[in-house]
Amino acid sequence: MTVSYPDGVEEIVRLQDYDHIFAIPGLYEEVVQRRLKCASPSHIAQKLLQGVTSVDMKASELHVLDVGAGNGLSGQELRRIGVGTVIGLDVSEIARLAAERDRPGVYEEYIVADMATPDLIPDLIQRYKLNTVTCAGALGHLPVDDFARRVWSEFPKGSWISAGVFDVPGTENKIIASYKTTGLFEIISCERFRHRQTMAGEPIYNLALLARRS
Repeated sequence: MTVSYPDGVEEIVRLQDYDHIFAIPGLYEEVVQRRLKCASPSHIAQKLLQGVTSVDMKASELHVLDVGAGNGLSGQELRRIGVGTVIGLDVSEIARLAAERDRPGVYEEYIVADMATPDLIPDLIQRYKLNTVTCAGALGHLPVDDFARRVWSEFPKGSWISAGVFDVPGTENKIIASYKTTGLFEIISCERFRHRQTMAGEPIYNLALLARRS
């Protein structure tokens, strides 16, 4: 079913007011996916697929923690590429309810918590044998050093990460260097891509980071 909204609705909706958007079935898809042409969920999933197939792994061998899971669009794209296990993680209870409403069965479990919550990541890794992190939105909830120490360091060596990273013009090499400096990331690729467009139709770019736990 196609959901129809009046022209100009995207000018009214504050894109960062996710709880309000997710509470209305179909609104996120109408504004962010259709009108603003957000490509991140599919792009991040495809980069992950390219990475694992390049080393003769199957997507079904991946056990993914989907950070910033929202209403499940990113998890849905992971299922489309054949990922075996997907665990959702978001700070919003309304996002969890929206994912269960709109995409039931995409996630084995959907956790409402901050990813830096003590003992959360080790517990999830143990329970679900997690070996991958994805984040279709820009991975900016924690500084690189904090993310590496609190989250990424808990994952077993060889684990994958496929995530969007904020693109500040001229800083791509600095971003790569900041991840390398932690000693926990083997950078496979870090490529600029069109995340979505603004309401005025101008492109917004992110970097697609693909790496492994070193």
